[in-house]
Amino acid sequence: ADAAKNTTALIEQTLSAVKNGTEVAHSTAQSLEQSARETQAAIELIELISQASWEQANAIQQINTGVDQISAVVQTNAATSEESAAASQQLSAQSSLLKDLIAKFQLRQTEADAAMSLQYDKVEDHKEPSAAPDAFALSVGSNKY
Repeated sequence: ADAAKNTTALIEQTLSAVKNGTEVAHSTAQSLEQSARETQAAIELIELISQASWEQANAIQQINTGVDQISAVVQTNAATSEESAAASQQLSAQSSLLKDLIAKFQLRQTEADAAMSLQYDKVEDHKEPSAAPDAFALSVGSNKY
């Protein structure tokens, strides 16, 4: 009878241990499933962060390209301004030289030149009604036009 009691007690302990083991296994399985879901969510977040980082890097590269283009235009404009300033200074110096040369230039009038000089004679006997009363005629030497 004692052996039967001991066997029954052992069976009950074994059943209790199996029940506890099953509960622990079930609890562990739920914990592993939860860890797997959270790991998958973390992987998805990392992929989103990776994609956003790539897009930001691409946008920064486009900005760098735009800044480089603006820099090239500014450099070209600066060079053109310097060339224009130099050309302006050259023209100013040449203009001053030309002004000085013209100031020294004098015309001499010969008798032949005097005969060919332009003369304006007032036309007094103009017969056209539409003509202005103070019209002028052009004379070169003895020819009138």
